Amino acid sequence: MTYSYGSKVFGFREQIVDSVMRPLKRDCTRTGQQFPFGYDDGYRAANYIAKPIWDSVVDSVSRPAKLMEWLASTANMVAKSKFTMPDGTQQTLPVRWTTPLGFPVVQSYYNVKKHQVRTYLKGGIIYLTLNKPLDKIDSKRSENGMSPNWVHSLDAAHLMLSVSRMTEETDGQTSFSMVHDSFGCHAADLELFSNQIKLSLVELYSANDVVETLYEELKAQLNPADVALITTPPEQGDLDYGLVPLSEYAFS
Repeated sequence: MTYSYGSKVFGFREQIVDSVMRPLKRDCTRTGQQFPFGYDDGYRAANYIAKPIWDSVVDSVSRPAKLMEWLASTANMVAKSKFTMPDGTQQTLPVRWTTPLGFPVVQSYYNVKKHQVRTYLKGGIIYLTLNKPLDKIDSKRSENGMSPNWVHSLDAAHLMLSVSRMTEETDGQTSFSMVHDSFGCHAADLELFSNQIKLSLVELYSANDVVETLYEELKAQLNPADVALITTPPEQGDLDYGLVPLSEYAFS
């Protein structure tokens, strides 16, 4: 799941360590069995298996993988595009986009200057490192954050539309429990809300070409001299959104 949010091979490795190796070692300690993956808490084994898992995921979702690459490279380009300010200085600007519901998103990742402070605590000397934001945009963080942040913003738009449609359908239903892309309601409203979630997803993505809209927005943020460098996004697949309401477990 985390692949779509920008997780890399090392992220897969950490998940394997957290979700498999550490629980297994605790079980082995509790039952008196020998931990089968050596003395390093399974780190080398997790590192070994992370790469083939990564390759399998990329092969399975090749089209999303291409879109993620395009999102990252284009965000990097926008974050590096310089504009002349009224005072004559050259400045870069944050990457920006608008969700299908009209909500503006500004991805403000700035470079920082580390400043070390020497102080005392409980009779001893300690050093604290403070990060002071600079005026220049951090293009690398903009690149790495683009895919997950864009997906999160679309999830948020879907959540908002689902709640709005459910409120209209029930003449004022306000009992919801939401955490990012997790949708909750009272048990009595489950079937109705599940259907509204599916219909909202179809409405959101059938009425909006979110990739093309993002492409136009990002292109408009480039310095005119850089516009020729931007590539068009990958072509969409043939997913039929109309089939989503027929899926019993699209959201469960």
